[in-house]
Amino acid sequence: MKKFIFTLLLVTAGVMSGVSHANNSKLSSLCDEWNILSVFSDLGPGETVYQTFHYRLSVDTIIEEQRYIQLEEEGKYIGAMREGNNADIYYIPAGSTYEFLIYAFNAKVGDKLDNLWFGGNLDDSYYIESAEVADIESSNPKRYVVKITCKYNDTSDIIHRDLIWIEGVGLETGPVGYDCIDCEGGAGSVILCANKEGEQIYTSEYGDEYGCEYNAEPVKISLYQASELTVWDGITGVESSSRDTLQFLNETVFSAVLEGHSLTIWPYEYEGKTDIQLFSLADNSIVYSNQFEYGIGIHMTMPGAYMIVMKNSQVRGLILGRVDFEVSLEEGDVTHLTILQTPTIKFLRDSQILILRNNKTYTITGQRIE
Repeated sequence: MKKFIFTLLLVTAGVMSGVSHANNSKLSSLCDEWNILSVFSDLGPGETVYQTFHYRLSVDTIIEEQRYIQLEEEGKYIGAMREGNNADIYYIPAGSTYEFLIYAFNAKVGDKLDNLWFGGNLDDSYYIESAEVADIESSNPKRYVVKITCKYNDTSDIIHRDLIWIEGVGLETGPVGYDCIDCEGGAGSVILCANKEGEQIYTSEYGDEYGCEYNAEPVKISLYQASELTVWDGITGVESSSRDTLQFLNETVFSAVLEGHSLTIWPYEYEGKTDIQLFSLADNSIVYSNQFEYGIGIHMTMPGAYMIVMKNSQVRGLILGRVDFEVSLEEGDVTHLTILQTPTIKFLRDSQILILRNNKTYTITGQRIE
């Protein structure tokens, strides 16, 4: 009877050990999920695409009799990681059994690092000639600045890079860095957010701006020439008498594209300076004013509908266009110059001329009346 109980205890201990091992798919010094924003900007002017990719540590795996945790990108195996005894983390890329050091969160300034993984893939011919921890920023989390020198095979072609490790999170560009070290074009990548055991533990400055999930295709903004309009007052817009003079401007003549949070404008066939203003269609206020010659990029921050108003000495009248920035339009809404199609009604109240537009009342100077 005693022998049976002892045997049962051994079996139970073995099962419990196996369960613990199977559920131990975490690294104590690194998070286990990442949302990475990739910006594909080599497709040509006005063709930048934003896409969020998801990485996660999934299940245990055994490589060369050593336990690792599989790393997946969108559910596809891309490598394996393990942690040493002192916040040192190692990486084996898919298709290999060779182990690299990828993080040393125990390092000190001046430490030299050998056999370091810095991104790329196994087909790259670059190798690290030297790597040194140059600085550890006293931020929360800490940021390690690692200066590396890479050589291409045995040639004189050398790359100098600063790698930034974010303690507990990984590289700025993701858990295992760029896909390609010295590629022309391709995608630039940054961490938006990182989780550990289901809890969000890190948000980058890009995550603050774009959120933890951001995907966007370029949106081309239709521009129109209002030949008979010389002033945009932000309220009455284009009167019916001049609305018929609106002429569509081909994008090869004057182009405007919303790419992510950037509104970019190019006057291809017009020289000289162009004055530009952005009007908020919520309250008809001027939210941006500038002048440019060859092109301009405007960083958009506040969701809403805006009117582009431009004046160029070579163009008769004004150039107009509507931008709906991160606004969910209802079915049937038209995104181009809808404001110009909305009737404007002027009326007299208490000896004061008021303007009614979109069921909102304004004074003649543009002040909204509640």
